[in-house]
Amino acid sequence: MIINRTTYVEELVRLIRNKRVTVASLTPVHLRPILNFAAGKEPLFPLMRSLRVVTAGVTAGERHLARRHVTPNVVIVYCCNEQSWIAAATPADQDAEPDSVGRPVAGVQVEIVDEDNQALPFGAVGRLRVRSDHIATGYLNNPEADGRAFQGGWFYPMDLAAINHDGYIILKGHADDLISADGIKFYPIEVETVLLTHPAVREAAVFGWPHPMHGQIAVAAVTTSAQVTDKDIKAFCRQHLALYKVPQLIMRLAELQRNEMGKIIKEPLKEKFRQKIAERPEEF
Repeated sequence: MIINRTTYVEELVRLIRNKRVTVASLTPVHLRPILNFAAGKEPLFPLMRSLRVVTAGVTAGERHLARRHVTPNVVIVYCCNEQSWIAAATPADQDAEPDSVGRPVAGVQVEIVDEDNQALPFGAVGRLRVRSDHIATGYLNNPEADGRAFQGGWFYPMDLAAINHDGYIILKGHADDLISADGIKFYPIEVETVLLTHPAVREAAVFGWPHPMHGQIAVAAVTTSAQVTDKDIKAFCRQHLALYKVPQLIMRLAELQRNEMGKIIKEPLKEKFRQKIAERPEEF
């Protein structure tokens, strides 16, 4: 096992090549700089058996670029601390269902249920729950969190998803993230996926914000890698999204805070947005 302690992409690429690494695990935070480094090049690691991208979302476009310029053998892993691997998408799975996180791994049972914990049909969006012999049974000294996450032998990671007829899981976002604009509900991941295809947007997180007329509007927190105006970003979104899904407000940040698993934490973003409104209400 090799633990990476390098801080530059060039060093990481050199380490993998010199050590002839055959299996590697990265989060999307690590993958995206490698994609930038590999742009326009032949695959960096053509002989690597498996490059596993774990824990957080990777867009279909990023998967395609990784398989073209990093290694053909990219595996997308959907996992969590409580269960480890839940599902995996091999290259063949990515070809079949580009937007999915694959199918449940051996020994893991996954269901999509409604608010009453009743199983939903194929294609319906609901709460995802997981059951296996290797899952955690609770949190240390936190009965409130236990009651939310562990029910009747199932673990609820609080993700919204759908499962199609072929068993592929399509994540829709976190259960608390659903946005309702003018009574029409949608998921931030739809907007984030579009934002991340903009060439100047490096990171994006979308959340709902109260609005006196519309109930909620979408707000996008972004980091950028090139000069781009808010007007340009919104115009780009209008080309790919229904109007009610287009972010009405955009907050620029130097970085988006992530947890130890590499997932963006939205609560601090909401607090920063609240502070910006209080400090400069005329801008929002």
